[in-house]
Amino acid sequence: MRDRLRGLHVSSCLAYAPTGKHPPGFYIYPEATACWVGDGEEIPRFCEDFLSDLAQSDVLGKLARTGADERHAIVIATLDQFGLYTAVDMGLTPSHAPDLSTCIDGLWVIASQAPPVQGCYWTRPTGWTTTVLTANHTPPPTTHHRSALAYTQAPLSRMAT
Repeated sequence: MRDRLRGLHVSSCLAYAPTGKHPPGFYIYPEATACWVGDGEEIPRFCEDFLSDLAQSDVLGKLARTGADERHAIVIATLDQFGLYTAVDMGLTPSHAPDLSTCIDGLWVIASQAPPVQGCYWTRPTGWTTTVLTANHTPPPTTHHRSALAYTQAPLSRMAT
């Protein structure tokens, strides 16, 4: 059991007797996690590495084959990419364009959580913009042409450093 808990990044599991406010049970404590967030420059760096990874070739392939006028990739940052997730959730905006395949005209990076969701997006003509997506959010129009979206989420084993 200890190995299984370590595999889930649990640092301790303690049994507690009941109190007036809590029933008896086990309390699970995660490993301590921390990172330096910086100024948002980790956002394009992570996305460049992530989207150029062979495991994401299906995303680029789908966008390249669409024939759409605009092709946007969406990266969902999870808590496992702690530095990326924190930078996006804090509303940090990168200063430089990501170096991406020419089949990507726009890049959305959002924090994985219930709305409202902090995020940022980049397009070749306008650069980076921060945004908050709500449950009723409609992305800002880019053109009146056909567009294609492809999204991907970094797997749990892929942590930003």
